[in-house]
Amino acid sequence: FIFDQFGVMHNGATCIPGAPELVARLAALGKRLGILSNSSKRKEWTLAELPKLGFEAAAFVEEAVTTSGEEAWHALGREWHGKNCVWISKSDA
Repeated sequence: FIFDQFGVMHNGATCIPGAPELVARLAALGKRLGILSNSSKRKEWTLAELPKLGFEAAAFVEEAVTTSGEEAWHALGREWHGKNCVWISKSDA
């Protein structure tokens, strides 16, 4: 199962009612769970934030979690290696 984050699992501040329970139930049934998100954050940030929103990060297969920020990070590493670039993203502070 592949989940979107914002509007499906949570709204950025609180979970969508029933979403954490569904994720827990699917994980308990041995289902492989992933996240596909257009977030500018990397996947480590996404997984670290999940418990704050009521989700068990371990329910998700780390290799099946990606964000647009994660993909951009890898693309910049491949295509811009050794070149100067500026990464612009929203601050969480």
